[in-house]
Amino acid sequence: MSTGPSAALLDQLRNRVLSALHTGRRCPGDRLPSVRSVAQELDTDARTAMAMYRALAEEGLVEVRPRSGVYLVSNHSPSPDVPLETVRWVAAEVAAGAWRRRIPLPDLPEFLRDCLDATQLVCACVDEIGDDRIAICREIGSDFGMEVREVEPTGSGSVRVGAREMALETALGEADLVVVTSFHERSVRPLAEELGLPVVVSTLNPEAIREVQALDDDALCFVVVDERAGERLRESYGAEVSVVTLEALTEGSSAAGEADRLVFTPAAADATERLPDRAFVPQAPIISPETAEALTGWIVRLNLHARERR
Repeated sequence: MSTGPSAALLDQLRNRVLSALHTGRRCPGDRLPSVRSVAQELDTDARTAMAMYRALAEEGLVEVRPRSGVYLVSNHSPSPDVPLETVRWVAAEVAAGAWRRRIPLPDLPEFLRDCLDATQLVCACVDEIGDDRIAICREIGSDFGMEVREVEPTGSGSVRVGAREMALETALGEADLVVVTSFHERSVRPLAEELGLPVVVSTLNPEAIREVQALDDDALCFVVVDERAGERLRESYGAEVSVVTLEALTEGSSAAGEADRLVFTPAAADATERLPDRAFVPQAPIISPETAEALTGWIVRLNLHARERR
């Protein structure tokens, strides 16, 4: 009759488990060999093998699940207040990526500041439709930390920046980076490149479209600030959708009154003191992931260039 596992036998099993983890042959959450297999491999009986697994379970290395088996303990968040997905992202992508590039972790915060915050960048955002321009500018400012200037083409060869009217060349010359929609790329890119400015073409995030399309309502009415936004919205959501300006809504538009749901553009929502009960504001970002990646790439380049100049 067995008197329990010896320290040497327990060390042998523990080292096997730890070696499998170290070499990557097993990962947290993997099922381990059965009690019978361990008993045969270590030349002992099943009761002793089970006792060894229970000892490792007390150490927090394995988990014994009745009628299921023995498993390596999975990685858990260090605190219930810290999301596991955040831990995995920082560890697997940020910290591990720095390690692969031989950047010591203590140096990583300063390195990231040099890449992202070495200088205050100014972005000129060009588009004639107020709703699109305002939404893009808001996201660039809040999500990417740039100083954003709205550049509105007037149709007379000049542009409006705030209350000032000026030549496009003057407006772009005050920026480090130009963001433009596809509608104005052909007219803006040649001048921007002549001035030596990078150009990012902002495209619409498909998730924002799907978010609206998922609404289970028969009649949708978009509420906009700029009535010219209606044409672009109908291109995205169909010619049958209704579009009213925020001004018309406050005056009691009949089209809005017949709608099951009022979909506010971010610009219209910002200009509203209190949203009506039927209001819906898409929460997905307006700019696409491809746009975000292009923006980030230029932000890093421009910041590193500024650091080199210093």
